Amino acid sequence: MTDSSSRARIDEFILALKRRKIVGAYRCAIGTAEVLRDWLAQWRASNQRGQTPAQQLLQDIRELGAEMQMANPVELAIGNVVRRVLYFVREEIGTQSTSVAGVALKRSVSLSGGGSPAQLAGGSGSAHGHAPPISVVPTRSMSSTLLPFPATSDVQGTDSDVNAAGSDTAGEGGVQLASNFKQGIILQIKEFIEEIMTIDTSIADTALLHIHAEDVVMTIGDSLTVRAFLKEAAKKRPFRVIVCEGAPSYQGQSLANALSQANVHTTVVPDCAIFSVMPRVTKIVVSANAVLANGGVISTAGAALVAKAAFEHRVPVIVTAGIYKLSPSFPHDPDSFNLLSTPNQVFDAGKEALNQSVEVANPSYDYIAPEFISLLISNDGNHLPSYVYRLLSDSYSAEDYTLAA
Repeated sequence: MTDSSSRARIDEFILALKRRKIVGAYRCAIGTAEVLRDWLAQWRASNQRGQTPAQQLLQDIRELGAEMQMANPVELAIGNVVRRVLYFVREEIGTQSTSVAGVALKRSVSLSGGGSPAQLAGGSGSAHGHAPPISVVPTRSMSSTLLPFPATSDVQGTDSDVNAAGSDTAGEGGVQLASNFKQGIILQIKEFIEEIMTIDTSIADTALLHIHAEDVVMTIGDSLTVRAFLKEAAKKRPFRVIVCEGAPSYQGQSLANALSQANVHTTVVPDCAIFSVMPRVTKIVVSANAVLANGGVISTAGAALVAKAAFEHRVPVIVTAGIYKLSPSFPHDPDSFNLLSTPNQVFDAGKEALNQSVEVANPSYDYIAPEFISLLISNDGNHLPSYVYRLLSDSYSAEDYTLAA
């Protein structure tokens, strides 16, 4: 439950997503994180659905995340940020659960009238050989221990236990959350936003590990991450860059301009020349809009052509992507992750002969299968596509892979 001003901020963001005023993984990720941060600051638990406050918070975030993701299903970074925030919430719940269990143990010791927690845990008896009475403290089952996060029932405890730890009422009849519960999550979201903002720099710092003297690097389109990566390498290594122009948007020309201004030897080639110049290339560097669960990536239109040509000539393909672009979605239908742009970029719509007989598709993205990718570079390190499953388990909770109920 939030106030009207918070809801107005959410509606404004969703409208901007629907109208494509906010596009790109970076802008969508930052916007989503900021909306969730502001929304959480105003969130209050209610007792309408018969859930504990922890359950309500998780459910509310999932519903809000599904609503934002549906506004622009192509931008998978929206759902990724929501899953990351849910991960923070579950971590905070686990921390509070541990704190509550500790307080309950201390209270049981004081009520029993003797012995320290260590003595009680060790089973030391009294002078007559009888163990002192111990209050039973609920413990986690083996099945919940094997899960990445505690079950909701393990988090609840008793009202007196939570009150002893210091709490803030979060709904009548429900479990109370610690007074600093939301503050801890908001702090993690702020740190996450800062991490996203510095990802390009983090990835660029590894450039010298991958770009060597006299390399010939090919890329396509324009990406701030690739820009920073190549510029950083050019500070200490002489190499050449071949930029595919990426028709019909011709974003490659913008990248070539930026690199030439940084004194990087740059050559622009048309997309039709990719296969013919590939024998001169020593490595490919492209950026990703999303990294899928099977290790494949969604990249700019034309990137699949570059990757397949590189595969035929045994040229390694390096993909740069921030960890926030990691998605648990599988490419069962790669076209579902694509966005068709206006066909006017491809041909003149005023030509009636084409209007009547030709169907024009102008996709914005390409899907690159994992077998064409040699290495994924993120702010979390360098990984093979086959290692993505582990990154997913480290970044998100399996319960949140699907946001919609």
